[in-house]
Amino acid sequence: MKKIMLSLLGIFMILFTGCGEKNEEKVDDKQLTVYCPHPLEFIDPLVKEFENETGVSVEVIAAGTGELMKRIESEKDNPLADVLWGGTITTVEPIKECFLPYTSKNESAFYDRYKNKEGNVTRFTAVPSVIMVNSNLIGDIKIEGYEDLLNPALKGKIAFSDPAKSSSSFEHLVNMLYAIADVIFPIEKNIEFVKEIKKRGYKLYILSNFHKKAFRRIERLYNLDSIFDGKIVSFEVNLLKPEKEIYEVLLGKYSLNPDETIFIDDTFENIVAAKKIGIKGIELKDFNELENILKGACSL
Repeated sequence: MKKIMLSLLGIFMILFTGCGEKNEEKVDDKQLTVYCPHPLEFIDPLVKEFENETGVSVEVIAAGTGELMKRIESEKDNPLADVLWGGTITTVEPIKECFLPYTSKNESAFYDRYKNKEGNVTRFTAVPSVIMVNSNLIGDIKIEGYEDLLNPALKGKIAFSDPAKSSSSFEHLVNMLYAIADVIFPIEKNIEFVKEIKKRGYKLYILSNFHKKAFRRIERLYNLDSIFDGKIVSFEVNLLKPEKEIYEVLLGKYSLNPDETIFIDDTFENIVAAKKIGIKGIELKDFNELENILKGACSL
């Protein structure tokens, strides 16, 4: 039987939190290993001041937040870092079990809204997510929010880091989902055709990059469980398309055969990733063409 996967469509808070328990025989109170995604020109002066005041030598491992989080998760049984300095509340929450309880001696000086409610997360700074516009290049194009970035005139002119690697980009992605949650609505003819596909015996699944609160709202409003047979959403598995692992999670969870599975998505990179593990991928360039694409793919 063929299976079909369909892709659905705050304040930025940096945090400072202690990592998992190290092997006791390796503990050195004069040596500190810090994982940090911040720029070195920001890190180095603070690290040097800390070393001068405490006499503790600091080794900084600098990389993107996504890469560091994967390292921490893979090292959870034998942690190599003492501290993760960076990331955001949203990005680190999925691996919170990897961190030890810790409360700063300065906790009483924090505003109540920024206190360590989790027990292992110390806020470092609160930074807003912003859109930076080059006034020398923008001309007469108005940019006052995320919706303005959909202007076709801006195609190929927007710089944005990979949310799987950058916590700041991930927070922007979350903000975008919050911003558009109220205007997301189904294309009724597609919904009806998908229901017809289901009646003919096809299994339907969701594989989506989506923020938890926004997805839960859409899931509830449109009763997705009545249409789809299963779902894998990025926030549930701490993975993002086009990472190979997120496709493997869906195939494994629902015992799907890649050769009998069709993946439809509007992002070319996601299609390429699906094809690499044997799934037939179809790029959806026009949402109004979904019915014709499925008719061809399923020989209807």
